[in-house]
Amino acid sequence: MALQQSEKRLMALLLFALLGVVNVIGYTVLEDKKKAMQDLQIAHQQKLDNYKFLEGTKVEWEQKRDFLGTNAQPIFVSEEAANDEVESHLNNCAGTAAISQTSLVIKPMGMIEMPHYNQVALNVAVSGSSMSVIKLISLLQASNHTTQYGYYVVPNIKFEADRKDPSILKCAFVLARWYKNQNSLTNIKVKGSKGRDLANSYKNIKLLASK
Repeated sequence: MALQQSEKRLMALLLFALLGVVNVIGYTVLEDKKKAMQDLQIAHQQKLDNYKFLEGTKVEWEQKRDFLGTNAQPIFVSEEAANDEVESHLNNCAGTAAISQTSLVIKPMGMIEMPHYNQVALNVAVSGSSMSVIKLISLLQASNHTTQYGYYVVPNIKFEADRKDPSILKCAFVLARWYKNQNSLTNIKVKGSKGRDLANSYKNIKLLASK
């Protein structure tokens, strides 16, 4: 039986609609695949950038590894004991630099657990002659040349001359000490570690106690 004209038009419309639906579905599938490929490309680029970053810092990481392997990190006992140890070291250096205890303002900071060490720090404010203040900072860092008192760092420091007496130098700084934990850098090898893990650790470990 021959189809009427109206039926032919209806079938044409249905066929057109079906083709439209197929095209929409096909476009959606292609867009999803395109996005997945773009995400994969971004992930690969991030890995490549990460490996390039590690390649550029390989020498520095090897130096850190050698330093930590040669100089034993102090063992962390407790936050209270560590605070006392850091403060005692500060007071000893201040005495050698001829800075009185009344010129020191000390505020303990909370312990920070890093991937490969525990950091205990003091927020310190000190005032005195420029010679004595500079000597104090020098003594604090010079301790890193010995295994017994090593691993002190000054991650933040600010100097300012006294407004009333320019001969007096004011200094605010953070005195931190690093203690060994179970993931100490002495236990890892740069060559066999994952790039992303090392890169993230590098961002956290911005300072190394000077040799």
